[in-house]
Amino acid sequence: MQTAWSSGSDAFQALFALEGEDIIPGDVRLKVAIELRHRLLEACPDMPPSVLSRQDAFAEALRHLLSTLLELPPPMSVELAIAAALRAVSRLRLGTVADSVCGILYALHRGHWAPYLSTPRIWTLRMALAGALCALPPESLQTFWRDFESPDPMLQNAMRLGLEFLRAGHAVPHLLAGLESSREHTTRARIVDCLEQIAEPSAIPTLVRLRQATAKSDWTLSRHIARCIRVIEQQNKEEHERLLLRPSEAAAGLLRPATRDSGPRGRKEELDLLRPASSEDFLRGPE
Repeated sequence: MQTAWSSGSDAFQALFALEGEDIIPGDVRLKVAIELRHRLLEACPDMPPSVLSRQDAFAEALRHLLSTLLELPPPMSVELAIAAALRAVSRLRLGTVADSVCGILYALHRGHWAPYLSTPRIWTLRMALAGALCALPPESLQTFWRDFESPDPMLQNAMRLGLEFLRAGHAVPHLLAGLESSREHTTRARIVDCLEQIAEPSAIPTLVRLRQATAKSDWTLSRHIARCIRVIEQQNKEEHERLLLRPSEAAAGLLRPATRDSGPRGRKEELDLLRPASSEDFLRGPE
C-alpha cells in the first residue's frame, strides 16, 4: 500500500495484476492504477503515519473510483476496470468498501451490463465480485445481510446472487457471522443450506451452540441445523477414516524383518515375538 505514495503508477499497477495469463489487459490495469493513485494523492498528498489511516485513505479513494465507474454508461465497457479495482479490495481486505461491493452486485443482478457484454466478460466480473466478497472481513458484511432481508425483491435477489459466491470453505466465517447476526428465519435457513453444502467441520462448534440456542425460539431452524451437523459429520467421517488407515513413518520400524542384525538382545526379542504363543505365556503374565 505504501507504493501508492512512494512509487509511480507502474509499480502501483502490480496491485491489480495476476500471476500468469491475465484476462484483464495491461492497459486497463494501468488506467485503473493511474486513476486510483490520482484520487488518493488528491485527497491525501502526504502518506499518513499509521497503517490504519493509510487503509482508510485508500478505501475512500477506491470507493470514489468504483462509484465513478458505476455511473458511466454501459457501452463504455467499464466492467474490466471494475474487475481490476475489485482485485485491490480482495488483496487488501478493505472491509469499509463492502457497501460499494454490494452496489456492484446489485447492478450486475439488475442487468446493468447484460445487453452490452459477452458471456466471458460477465463471467470475469462475476469472478472478481466473488473474490472481493469472500475476501472482505466477515464482520464487514452487515450491509450485505441487511439487504438480504430487504423488502425490495430486486435488492433481495441481488444479495441471493452474492450468497452463491459464498459456497467455498474460506467463506465459512462469513456464513457463520451472517447466521449469528440475522434474525430472519428464511435468511438463516438459506445460510444453513450453504454450510451443509460446504460441509466444513470447523463450523460444527458454532452450529451446535446455535442449535441449542434456537431449540425453543425457532424449533424448525434448530432441527434444520441438527440435520446440517449430521451431514457435515457424515461427509467428513470417510475422510478421517482414510487418514487413520494411512501408514505413518513410525509404522515402518514395526515391520522390520526378524533377520535384521540388531545385536544379540534385539535378535532374541524379535525371535520371541515371532514364536507361537504357548500356555506358559498365559500363565506367566506380563513381566
